[in-house]
Amino acid sequence: MPTYTTINDLPEQHRAQAAAEIAKQGKRPSPGPGNRAVTVKEVDARPKRRHKYNAQAVEVDGIRFDSKLEAKRYQELQLLAAAGEIHALQLQPRFELQESFRDAHGKKHRAINYVADFQYVENGHVIVEEVKGHETAVWRLKKKLFLYRYGRQVVLRIIK
Repeated sequence: MPTYTTINDLPEQHRAQAAAEIAKQGKRPSPGPGNRAVTVKEVDARPKRRHKYNAQAVEVDGIRFDSKLEAKRYQELQLLAAAGEIHALQLQPRFELQESFRDAHGKKHRAINYVADFQYVENGHVIVEEVKGHETAVWRLKKKLFLYRYGRQVVLRIIK
């Protein structure tokens, strides 16, 4: 876990919150070494972070997709919906794989959820689609949990 010595060491999205908290307490941040304002030009000059699997985010019809492959599949599904092949197209449907619970020590554990890419109805069957460029261990585990809980009600399709 990183340590922060000055307010400017914080990530940009947290600086305003920290400054407001300090102002609320009536304190001013100490002017330590390197404690200077970061300009917009300096922030823009920082190298952009790449996605872990080199996926590039794309926007189609005002909707942001995590990859070009996912955006392409969305366009294909839009055509199928227009042709009447599928209906009730949903983006990012959420499925609860395991409910939240408290363990024997009283610690609360959050629910495990799976957010699919698409869901629609085709020939009377509910289809859930996941667009995958790279399968991870977490995905394989969630896939098993999903199939165990919802496998009799829906059809899971993996698009590669």
